[in-house]
Amino acid sequence: MAIKNPMTVDEIHALPQVVGIEEASRALGWSRLHGYRLNQAGEFPLPVHKVGNRFKIKKSDLLDYLGLSENPAPTPTQPASDIDPSKMYSIRGDKLLALLGGEVA
Repeated sequence: MAIKNPMTVDEIHALPQVVGIEEASRALGWSRLHGYRLNQAGEFPLPVHKVGNRFKIKKSDLLDYLGLSENPAPTPTQPASDIDPSKMYSIRGDKLLALLGGEVA
């Protein structure tokens, strides 16, 4: 059961490290209901973990299933020369924090 607006590759890469059935289903091009039905039947094609009353899927499993790289190529708005591969970055509010090394950029 396909949906009208499946996720783009950029949207998939922007997902958090753990996603719900709804996000994973949309990334796979399915409706939310179809994803929940597959999960209920034990036929969801990825490992699903129950956390409390929610079902979660690792982004890395989703990327592997879709044949996508864990680290996407830099986009024109993110030139490779500005990225230090030895550090991981996370945006929190309006600050860019370097997670490795604890620096604030």
